[in-house]
Amino acid sequence: MKFLSIFVTGLVSGMLHAQQIPLDAATGKRLGLVFQAVAVPDAGAGARFAATVIASPQAVSELHALYSGALEGWNVQPGQHVNAGELLAVMRSNDFAAVQQEWVAAAAQAELNDKALERDRALLADGIISAQRLQITEREQHTSAFQLQALTTRLENSGYGVEERNALRTGKARPGRYLLKAPVAGVVTHLRRVTGDLITDGESVLALTGGGLWVSAEIPARLATRLAAGQSLQLADTNATLQVKQLDKAVDTATQTLGLLAEFTSATPLLPGQVVSVLLPPQSAGVVVPAEAVVRNGADRVVYVRNKSGVESRVLNLQPLGADYLAASGLLAGEEVAVRGAAVLKGITLGLGGE
Repeated sequence: MKFLSIFVTGLVSGMLHAQQIPLDAATGKRLGLVFQAVAVPDAGAGARFAATVIASPQAVSELHALYSGALEGWNVQPGQHVNAGELLAVMRSNDFAAVQQEWVAAAAQAELNDKALERDRALLADGIISAQRLQITEREQHTSAFQLQALTTRLENSGYGVEERNALRTGKARPGRYLLKAPVAGVVTHLRRVTGDLITDGESVLALTGGGLWVSAEIPARLATRLAAGQSLQLADTNATLQVKQLDKAVDTATQTLGLLAEFTSATPLLPGQVVSVLLPPQSAGVVVPAEAVVRNGADRVVYVRNKSGVESRVLNLQPLGADYLAASGLLAGEEVAVRGAAVLKGITLGLGGE
Protein backbone atom coordinates (compact mmCIF):
# COMPACT_ATOMS: atom_id res chain seq x y z
CA MET A 1 0.00 0.00 0.00
CA LYS A 2 1.36 3.36 -0.94
CA PHE A 3 1.47 5.29 2.42
CA LEU A 4 2.60 8.65 1.17
CA SER A 5 2.29 10.84 -1.88
CA ILE A 6 4.42 13.88 -2.59
CA PHE A 7 3.24 17.10 -4.22
CA VAL A 8 5.96 19.38 -5.47
CA THR A 9 4.86 22.96 -5.00
CA GLY A 10 7.97 24.48 -6.52
CA LEU A 11 10.36 23.70 -9.34
CA VAL A 12 13.18 21.24 -8.72
CA SER A 13 16.43 21.85 -10.60
CA GLY A 14 19.12 20.10 -8.57
CA MET A 15 17.72 21.63 -5.30
CA LEU A 16 14.78 21.03 -3.03
CA HIS A 17 12.44 24.01 -3.11
CA ALA A 18 9.33 24.13 -0.90
CA GLN A 19 8.27 20.53 -1.41
CA GLN A 20 5.09 19.70 0.52
CA ILE A 21 4.81 16.22 2.03
CA PRO A 22 1.25 15.40 3.17
CA LEU A 23 1.73 13.56 6.46
CA ASP A 24 -0.57 12.52 9.27
CA ALA A 25 0.45 11.86 12.88
CA ALA A 26 0.28 8.08 12.54
CA THR A 27 2.56 8.03 9.52
CA GLY A 28 5.00 10.42 11.20
CA LYS A 29 5.16 8.13 14.22
CA ARG A 30 5.68 5.08 12.02
CA LEU A 31 8.58 6.87 10.30
CA GLY A 32 10.13 7.74 13.66
CA LEU A 33 9.94 11.49 13.11
CA VAL A 34 10.68 13.81 16.00
CA PHE A 35 10.15 17.57 15.76
CA GLN A 36 11.56 20.47 17.79
CA ALA A 37 10.50 24.10 17.88
CA VAL A 38 13.18 26.61 16.89
CA ALA A 39 13.84 29.72 18.94
CA VAL A 40 15.91 32.87 18.89
CA PRO A 41 19.46 32.47 20.27
CA ASP A 42 19.81 32.79 24.04
CA ALA A 43 22.72 34.41 25.87
CA GLY A 44 24.68 31.14 25.73
CA ALA A 45 24.30 30.58 22.00
CA GLY A 46 27.19 31.11 19.66
CA ALA A 47 30.41 29.61 18.42
CA ARG A 48 32.78 28.72 21.27
CA PHE A 49 36.51 29.18 21.17
CA ALA A 50 39.17 28.29 23.67
CA ALA A 51 40.92 31.26 25.26
CA THR A 52 43.63 31.62 27.88
CA VAL A 53 43.36 33.99 30.84
CA ILE A 54 46.37 36.31 30.94
CA ALA A 55 47.58 39.24 32.99
CA SER A 56 46.86 42.62 31.46
CA PRO A 57 49.38 43.35 28.68
CA GLN A 58 49.06 47.03 29.60
CA ALA A 59 50.48 46.52 33.09
CA VAL A 60 53.70 45.04 34.42
CA SER A 61 53.17 41.32 35.04
CA GLU A 62 56.74 40.08 35.43
CA LEU A 63 59.44 41.49 37.70
CA HIS A 64 63.03 40.92 36.62
CA ALA A 65 66.34 41.02 38.42
CA LEU A 66 68.18 44.22 37.48
CA TYR A 67 71.61 42.92 38.46
CA SER A 68 73.18 39.49 38.80
CA GLY A 69 73.31 38.31 42.38
CA ALA A 70 71.50 36.29 45.06
CA LEU A 71 67.94 36.37 46.30
CA GLU A 72 68.23 37.39 49.95
CA GLY A 73 64.56 36.90 50.81
CA TRP A 74 60.88 37.30 49.93
CA ASN A 75 58.51 39.72 51.67
CA VAL A 76 55.33 38.34 50.03
CA GLN A 77 53.52 35.08 49.35
CA PRO A 78 51.59 33.86 46.27
CA GLY A 79 48.01 35.10 46.33
CA GLN A 80 48.87 38.16 48.39
CA HIS A 81 47.51 41.54 47.30
CA VAL A 82 50.18 44.23 47.17
CA ASN A 83 50.09 47.98 46.73
CA ALA A 84 52.23 49.99 44.35
CA GLY A 85 55.65 50.58 45.93
CA GLU A 86 55.33 47.71 48.42
CA LEU A 87 58.53 45.72 49.05
CA LEU A 88 58.44 42.31 47.38
CA ALA A 89 61.96 40.93 47.67
CA VAL A 90 65.51 41.82 48.70
CA MET A 91 68.46 41.10 46.40
CA ARG A 92 72.20 41.30 46.94
CA SER A 93 74.59 42.03 44.07
CA ASN A 94 78.23 43.04 43.71
CA ASP A 95 77.31 44.79 40.47
CA PHE A 96 74.80 46.94 42.33
CA ALA A 97 77.40 47.75 45.00
CA ALA A 98 79.45 49.38 42.23
CA VAL A 99 76.44 51.49 41.24
CA GLN A 100 76.02 52.58 44.86
CA GLN A 101 79.66 53.70 44.99
CA GLU A 102 79.28 55.63 41.72
CA TRP A 103 76.20 57.38 43.06
CA VAL A 104 77.88 58.42 46.32
CA ALA A 105 80.84 59.86 44.37
CA ALA A 106 78.54 61.60 41.89
CA ALA A 107 76.43 63.10 44.69
CA ALA A 108 79.55 64.50 46.37
CA GLN A 109 80.88 65.91 43.10
CA ALA A 110 77.52 67.49 42.23
CA GLU A 111 77.43 69.16 45.63
CA LEU A 112 80.93 70.58 45.09
CA ASN A 113 80.00 71.85 41.64
CA ASP A 114 76.81 73.46 42.96
CA LYS A 115 78.86 75.38 45.55
CA ALA A 116 81.45 76.31 42.92
CA LEU A 117 78.75 77.71 40.66
CA GLU A 118 77.24 79.72 43.50
CA ARG A 119 80.69 81.10 44.37
CA ASP A 120 81.63 82.00 40.79
CA ARG A 121 78.36 83.82 40.23
CA ALA A 122 79.15 85.97 43.24
CA LEU A 123 82.73 86.56 42.01
CA LEU A 124 81.47 87.58 38.57
CA ALA A 125 79.06 90.03 40.17
CA ASP A 126 82.03 91.56 42.04
CA GLY A 127 84.06 91.71 38.82
CA ILE A 128 86.71 89.32 40.12
CA ILE A 129 86.34 86.61 37.41
CA SER A 130 85.39 86.71 33.75
CA ALA A 131 82.13 85.55 32.20
CA GLN A 132 84.11 82.86 30.38
CA ARG A 133 85.24 81.39 33.69
CA LEU A 134 81.64 81.27 34.90
CA GLN A 135 80.58 79.47 31.70
CA ILE A 136 83.16 76.73 32.39
CA THR A 137 81.85 76.34 35.94
CA GLU A 138 78.25 76.13 34.65
CA ARG A 139 79.18 73.39 32.17
CA GLU A 140 80.89 71.40 34.91
CA GLN A 141 77.86 71.80 37.16
CA HIS A 142 75.46 70.71 34.39
CA THR A 143 77.57 67.64 33.63
CA SER A 144 77.78 66.53 37.24
CA ALA A 145 74.03 67.13 37.75
CA PHE A 146 73.23 64.99 34.70
CA GLN A 147 75.49 62.16 35.86
CA LEU A 148 73.92 62.26 39.31
CA GLN A 149 70.40 62.17 37.85
CA ALA A 150 71.25 59.17 35.66
CA LEU A 151 72.60 57.25 38.64
CA THR A 152 69.67 58.35 40.81
CA THR A 153 67.30 56.85 38.24
CA ARG A 154 69.16 53.54 38.45
CA LEU A 155 68.82 53.61 42.24
CA GLU A 156 65.10 54.45 42.02
CA ASN A 157 64.59 51.50 39.69
CA SER A 158 66.31 49.38 42.34
CA GLY A 159 63.87 50.42 45.06
CA TYR A 160 65.87 53.32 46.48
CA GLY A 161 63.65 56.24 47.41
CA VAL A 162 64.70 59.39 49.20
CA GLU A 163 65.05 57.60 52.54
CA GLU A 164 67.22 54.83 51.12
CA ARG A 165 69.42 57.30 49.21
CA ASN A 166 69.94 59.38 52.35
CA ALA A 167 71.00 56.23 54.20
CA LEU A 168 73.41 55.41 51.38
CA ARG A 169 74.93 58.88 51.46
CA THR A 170 75.48 58.75 55.22
CA GLY A 171 77.00 55.27 55.06
CA LYS A 172 74.09 53.52 56.78
CA ALA A 173 72.96 51.47 53.75
CA ARG A 174 74.11 47.90 53.24
CA PRO A 175 76.44 47.58 50.21
CA GLY A 176 75.05 45.66 47.25
CA ARG A 177 71.55 45.34 48.70
CA TYR A 178 68.74 46.37 46.35
CA LEU A 179 64.97 46.11 46.58
CA LEU A 180 62.26 44.77 44.27
CA LYS A 181 59.10 46.83 44.80
CA ALA A 182 55.67 46.44 43.22
CA PRO A 183 55.36 48.80 40.23
CA VAL A 184 51.53 48.62 40.41
CA ALA A 185 48.87 47.31 42.76
CA GLY A 186 47.98 43.70 42.09
CA VAL A 187 48.13 40.10 43.25
CA VAL A 188 51.30 38.00 43.44
CA THR A 189 50.66 34.92 41.32
CA HIS A 190 53.99 33.11 41.34
CA LEU A 191 57.42 33.24 43.01
CA ARG A 192 59.81 31.88 40.44
CA ARG A 193 62.88 31.41 42.64
CA VAL A 194 63.64 30.52 46.26
CA THR A 195 65.75 32.35 48.85
CA GLY A 196 69.44 31.89 48.24
CA ASP A 197 69.17 31.26 44.49
CA LEU A 198 71.77 32.86 42.24
CA ILE A 199 69.98 34.95 39.63
CA THR A 200 71.27 36.58 36.46
CA ASP A 201 70.36 40.10 35.41
CA GLY A 202 67.14 40.23 33.39
CA GLU A 203 65.82 36.96 34.82
CA SER A 204 62.14 36.89 35.85
CA VAL A 205 61.72 36.30 39.57
CA LEU A 206 58.04 37.06 40.24
CA ALA A 207 54.69 37.11 38.40
CA LEU A 208 52.13 39.76 39.29
CA THR A 209 48.64 40.54 38.04
CA GLY A 210 48.03 44.25 37.95
CA GLY A 211 45.43 46.19 35.99
CA GLY A 212 42.91 43.33 35.79
CA LEU A 213 42.78 40.15 33.74
CA TRP A 214 42.42 39.63 29.98
CA VAL A 215 41.98 36.65 27.68
CA SER A 216 43.92 35.73 24.58
CA ALA A 217 42.35 33.63 21.80
CA GLU A 218 42.79 32.62 18.18
CA ILE A 219 39.63 33.17 16.10
CA PRO A 220 39.10 31.64 12.63
CA ALA A 221 39.51 34.39 10.05
CA ARG A 222 36.18 33.52 8.38
CA LEU A 223 34.35 34.35 11.62
CA ALA A 224 36.46 37.27 12.80
CA THR A 225 34.42 39.70 10.70
CA ARG A 226 31.82 39.54 13.48
CA LEU A 227 34.24 41.18 15.91
CA ALA A 228 35.51 44.72 16.42
CA ALA A 229 37.37 46.62 19.11
CA GLY A 230 35.03 47.75 21.87
CA GLN A 231 32.53 44.92 21.28
CA SER A 232 31.20 42.93 24.26
CA LEU A 233 31.73 39.18 24.55
CA GLN A 234 30.75 36.60 27.13
CA LEU A 235 32.36 33.51 28.60
CA ALA A 236 30.43 30.31 27.98
CA ASP A 237 28.35 29.04 30.91
CA THR A 238 29.09 32.10 33.07
CA ASN A 239 27.95 35.70 33.44
CA ALA A 240 31.50 37.02 33.00
CA THR A 241 31.71 39.61 30.23
CA LEU A 242 34.63 40.90 28.21
CA GLN A 243 35.39 43.84 25.98
CA VAL A 244 37.41 43.34 22.82
CA LYS A 245 40.59 45.41 23.02
CA GLN A 246 42.57 44.16 20.03
CA LEU A 247 41.99 42.05 16.92
CA ASP A 248 44.95 41.30 14.68
CA LYS A 249 44.93 42.87 11.23
CA ALA A 250 46.88 40.03 9.60
CA VAL A 251 45.85 36.37 9.25
CA ASP A 252 48.24 33.67 10.46
CA THR A 253 49.08 31.81 7.25
CA ALA A 254 49.57 28.50 9.06
CA THR A 255 46.34 28.47 11.09
CA GLN A 256 44.16 30.96 9.19
CA THR A 257 43.28 32.64 12.47
CA LEU A 258 43.40 36.12 13.95
CA GLY A 259 44.67 36.87 17.44
CA LEU A 260 42.16 38.37 19.87
CA LEU A 261 42.74 40.19 23.16
CA ALA A 262 39.79 41.03 25.40
CA GLU A 263 39.57 42.48 28.91
CA PHE A 264 37.24 41.39 31.69
CA THR A 265 34.80 44.17 32.49
CA SER A 266 34.61 43.26 36.20
CA ALA A 267 36.55 41.34 38.84
CA THR A 268 36.80 37.59 38.24
CA PRO A 269 38.01 34.65 40.37
CA LEU A 270 39.83 33.18 37.37
CA LEU A 271 43.62 32.91 37.44
CA PRO A 272 46.20 33.58 34.71
CA GLY A 273 46.83 30.45 32.69
CA GLN A 274 43.30 29.06 32.98
CA VAL A 275 41.61 27.97 29.76
CA VAL A 276 38.06 29.26 29.22
CA SER A 277 35.51 29.29 26.38
CA VAL A 278 34.59 32.57 24.72
CA LEU A 279 31.23 32.89 22.95
CA LEU A 280 31.31 34.46 19.51
CA PRO A 281 27.92 36.18 18.99
CA PRO A 282 25.74 35.46 15.93
CA GLN A 283 26.43 37.65 12.93
CA SER A 284 22.76 38.59 12.59
CA ALA A 285 19.33 38.05 14.13
CA GLY A 286 17.45 34.84 13.43
CA VAL A 287 16.59 31.47 14.95
CA VAL A 288 18.76 28.56 16.05
CA VAL A 289 18.48 25.47 13.86
CA PRO A 290 19.70 22.22 15.51
CA ALA A 291 22.41 20.51 13.53
CA GLU A 292 20.33 17.29 13.56
CA ALA A 293 17.64 19.06 11.55
CA VAL A 294 19.89 19.95 8.61
CA VAL A 295 20.46 17.66 5.64
CA ARG A 296 22.44 18.38 2.52
CA ASN A 297 21.20 18.13 -1.00
CA GLY A 298 24.08 19.03 -3.27
CA ALA A 299 25.22 22.50 -2.26
CA ASP A 300 21.92 23.19 -0.46
CA ARG A 301 21.16 22.82 3.23
CA VAL A 302 17.58 21.71 3.81
CA VAL A 303 15.31 21.50 6.86
CA TYR A 304 11.88 19.90 7.14
CA VAL A 305 9.24 22.07 8.79
CA ARG A 306 5.97 20.69 10.18
CA ASN A 307 2.78 22.47 9.12
CA LYS A 308 -0.96 21.77 9.09
CA SER A 309 -0.75 19.65 5.94
CA GLY A 310 2.30 17.61 6.95
CA VAL A 311 5.92 18.58 6.33
CA GLU A 312 7.49 21.16 4.05
CA SER A 313 11.13 21.10 2.95
CA ARG A 314 12.93 24.47 2.90
CA VAL A 315 16.32 25.41 1.55
CA LEU A 316 17.90 27.85 3.99
CA ASN A 317 20.98 30.05 4.07
CA LEU A 318 22.57 28.97 7.37
CA GLN A 319 25.45 30.35 9.39
CA PRO A 320 27.51 28.24 11.83
CA LEU A 321 26.51 28.87 15.44
CA GLY A 322 28.59 26.65 17.67
CA ALA A 323 27.42 23.07 17.15
CA ASP A 324 24.21 24.31 15.49
CA TYR A 325 23.22 26.87 12.84
CA LEU A 326 21.56 30.25 12.62
CA ALA A 327 18.83 30.95 10.06
CA ALA A 328 18.53 34.69 9.49
CA SER A 329 15.46 34.21 7.27
CA GLY A 330 13.10 31.51 5.97
CA LEU A 331 12.19 30.21 9.42
CA LEU A 332 10.26 31.77 12.31
CA ALA A 333 10.63 31.23 16.04
CA GLY A 334 8.14 28.59 17.17
CA GLU A 335 8.08 26.64 13.90
CA GLU A 336 8.94 22.95 14.33
CA VAL A 337 11.69 21.21 12.39
CA ALA A 338 12.43 17.49 12.14
CA VAL A 339 15.42 16.63 14.35
CA ARG A 340 15.01 12.87 13.88
CA GLY A 341 14.08 11.26 10.61
CA ALA A 342 15.18 14.18 8.41
CA ALA A 343 17.17 11.78 6.22
CA VAL A 344 14.00 9.69 5.72
CA LEU A 345 12.11 12.79 4.62
CA LYS A 346 14.89 13.65 2.18
CA GLY A 347 14.59 10.17 0.66
CA ILE A 348 10.86 10.64 0.26
CA THR A 349 11.28 13.98 -1.52
CA LEU A 350 13.75 12.32 -3.84
CA GLY A 351 11.15 9.68 -4.73
CA LEU A 352 12.59 6.87 -2.60
CA GLY A 353 9.38 6.31 -0.59
CA GLY A 354 7.01 3.63 -1.75
CA GLU A 355 4.86 0.69 -0.84
